[in-house]
Amino acid sequence: MKKQSNKNIKVKEFFKPTSLKIILTIIIFVLILIILGTPQMIVLKCTPTACGAFLSFLGLSIDVSRMSGETISLIFLAAYLIEFIISYLLSCIIIFIYKKVRKQT
Repeated sequence: MKKQSNKNIKVKEFFKPTSLKIILTIIIFVLILIILGTPQMIVLKCTPTACGAFLSFLGLSIDVSRMSGETISLIFLAAYLIEFIISYLLSCIIIFIYKKVRKQT
């Protein structure tokens, strides 16, 4: 039973926000925006046929050519949210690896 609670503590510590993780998340988020562009730019580069094929590959049956402005806005908001979550996960992994390496030396 102690092993499970010890794992829970490690997971909580891994995801616990710290000032360093937040700063690193913002840096990664901005770098992703600079390198890949904003979600609007990515979607504008995507033709309706290509976007439709990609969405169907993801299992979503959405006709991109018939989307309203509100639907597209929600997709952009979701894209930013997913990008932020990925940035936070990357910062958690980077901090975790840094602590492991620092602890061993």
